[in-house]
Amino acid sequence: MAQIVSVTAYRRNQYDLVNPNGTPATSGIVYGFPAQSFLAYPVPVATTANGVSMNSIVEVLPTGLNQKSVLYYTTATVAQLNAAANA
Repeated sequence: MAQIVSVTAYRRNQYDLVNPNGTPATSGIVYGFPAQSFLAYPVPVATTANGVSMNSIVEVLPTGLNQKSVLYYTTATVAQLNAAANA
């Protein structure tokens, strides 16, 4: 089983991601999440981020008290994310 799952995200919560130089991240930004601490589910409403259609949401669970979950929108499907987590 994988310890870290690599996810290319285009949006964090309600904000589209940007590159370090301030331009839209149209190719996404790669994040690594612990395989045991995130949930993946389909996007309930058609969503685009930086002009790219999103397929699923990765919810990273909080690690402390009084913290909120963080949502990352990605083009990967739920099946692809589950396969990566179980690899």
